[in-house]
Amino acid sequence: MVEPKTIEQVLHFMKGHIHLSRYDEKFIDNVSTLIQVTTNQVVLLHTLLFKYQRQFSKHELHVEKLVDLPWTVTVVESSPQYTEGHLKISDDIIYFKCPFNRTFIDSFRKVPMNSFIWDKVERQYKAPYSTRSLKVLLSSADKFFPSINKCAVSEYILGVLSEYESAKYWQPTLVNINGNLFIVASNSSLDESLGDLELDTSIITLAKLASYGVYIDDTFKDASSKHKFASEHITQVEQSDLNTMITWLKEIECDIVYISGSSVTSSIRESLKRDLTLLGIAYCDTNTTVAIPADHNFPVTIRFRKRFEAVYDPAKVCKIINLVNSEPIDIK
Repeated sequence: MVEPKTIEQVLHFMKGHIHLSRYDEKFIDNVSTLIQVTTNQVVLLHTLLFKYQRQFSKHELHVEKLVDLPWTVTVVESSPQYTEGHLKISDDIIYFKCPFNRTFIDSFRKVPMNSFIWDKVERQYKAPYSTRSLKVLLSSADKFFPSINKCAVSEYILGVLSEYESAKYWQPTLVNINGNLFIVASNSSLDESLGDLELDTSIITLAKLASYGVYIDDTFKDASSKHKFASEHITQVEQSDLNTMITWLKEIECDIVYISGSSVTSSIRESLKRDLTLLGIAYCDTNTTVAIPADHNFPVTIRFRKRFEAVYDPAKVCKIINLVNSEPIDIK
């Protein structure tokens, strides 16, 4: 076959011999009718040539040579208006204009809880202002556009937020700094609630901190299941470890247990009650008794089911334990 000498000849060849996607075909048809093209359109065409490289090779055409062919029409520098994104925040609304990019559109639509909508009239994206929406937009747009032009308001907001880029902790966390224990990212309410609690790594202290919503840094958790159990406000325990867990409840000074949810076998439930009684830990079966609020120092809820089934399931507890059975079923 005769090799093309210009890009326009390549475009003509593609329309007749290359199987194009619907969007790519529209682009080729559009470019073929122009009397001048932008550098941005040139780059996009080169991308398409490599995209269909395998089909070109079947016709003994090499894409590496095709991209160097000259244009017969004028090539002009693309305006930033058509190559870059434009972000504006006004009256608590985020506006974003950008050149058409199918990959960006598909990716942007898939972002969970994306509040942006496409305004067909003004041809731009809109969303009520929130820091999350701003993050969603910039995290997506930065991947697809060479530059994002920002208004003065957005520049100011991003400048303020940049002060927190190096922040490591976003919730109250127990950490060890130079041999000293601290709760970083704390707040006045937490400080007031903890009072003069002495910080240490005992499981009693870890359990108390977890009950107040303090995250225990992983460096404090040794290989034992006990430390993991104490360090989590909501934790999961295998039914086979029930006896061991009850001794842990005693160690963290639990003084009452609310038992909720139905168990597969009542014997497990009754065994739990007996063991709690032996260790002097009060209990209340919320399936049969409406618990009366009392003054307890460290109440714990043990659930035989994760979903709520009990007539009374207390909300103000220091720890929630979900009992699970991960043992495989033996089918004979």
